[in-house]
Amino acid sequence: MLQQRYLSKLTPELIAYFDARIPEFSAQLKADINVPQGEWDKVRTASFALHEKQDSFSTADLNWDVPVEELMSPDLKVIIGLIGERAAVQYLREKYPDATVIGRSKNLDPQNGSDSLGYDIEMTLKNGERYLIDVKSTTGTSDMFFLSANEHHVSEVTKDVMNESYYILRVSGLNKDTLTGNVQFVTLDDVELHVNSYRALIKKH
Repeated sequence: MLQQRYLSKLTPELIAYFDARIPEFSAQLKADINVPQGEWDKVRTASFALHEKQDSFSTADLNWDVPVEELMSPDLKVIIGLIGERAAVQYLREKYPDATVIGRSKNLDPQNGSDSLGYDIEMTLKNGERYLIDVKSTTGTSDMFFLSANEHHVSEVTKDVMNESYYILRVSGLNKDTLTGNVQFVTLDDVELHVNSYRALIKKH
């Protein structure tokens, strides 16, 4: 079974970057990091209401700040991801009541789901159009998220399949106190892709 894992190291330079560039965001960042995991754990099964962001945007307006989740503990990131995926399913079922919305990830289907599909949700409209949707969740406002090689591959393959589309559902601003968040549909044509890491193998001589 493939699992998506990303390595991020909190360095003094990174902290200084946030402190210098965005003081107010740095303060919020520190507050979010220090939120006890139990507080989010209490609302992991709560119903979050998602509000749509603008449908179209320019890549020049994107916020490339590092997502706050990259500085959180792995367990807390898992909880945020779970909440985001469940909120996404609820949002899609309310927005498209005639569509069939099925959770395909382990978060949404612990028994039969898989995290190696390259997407989290499958939605089929009455006209037969099929949407593969990967959910990217954050408690912050960053427009940056991480895309695995498998997710990118699936999105590219989908382009050649009739009546099938691949979307990122960006869930941002998740708030445990108000049980709300923002949601935005994004395709890979809407964003700039930057190389984040390489898989390195030691050469045998």
